[in-house]
Amino acid sequence: MIETKIDKLLSLVNKSKKISLSDAAEKLAVSEEQIEEWAISLSKDNIVKLVYPTNLFEQPYLESVNEIRKPKIKKTRKKKKNVQIKDTIKKVVKREEKYRKARKKVHFKAKKRKLVYLWFFTFLLLIILLFFIFKEKIFYFLKILIQKVR
Repeated sequence: MIETKIDKLLSLVNKSKKISLSDAAEKLAVSEEQIEEWAISLSKDNIVKLVYPTNLFEQPYLESVNEIRKPKIKKTRKKKKNVQIKDTIKKVVKREEKYRKARKKVHFKAKKRKLVYLWFFTFLLLIILLFFIFKEKIFYFLKILIQKVR
């Protein structure tokens, strides 16, 4: 992995916890102004703390905010992949639950429809059976009704 001068500056600050701008410039072979520019941008992101002392005889220095570790790309990618996989699994589980619920509704409606048809045909068979059993009596009753109507 390529290490830039800013990475070297960060490692210097982390090792010594506190380093003056002139010492850092000397060790990295760059100007103090360049170190100060980098320090300002790093302090805006709260990576290092740039301190200008109130005593005029002291030099400005960089202080380590926390132990800064270089991000391990592989681990972050794995975490992102794991998060993506978990999100995908959750989506699939939700879809599966919706599918099961819809399937249960359809299954229940189909069962209900089958029961309605079953009761209807049972009732129809019962009427037909009763007709054949009491056929003579029904015809006799119908004859009497027809005669009364005339």
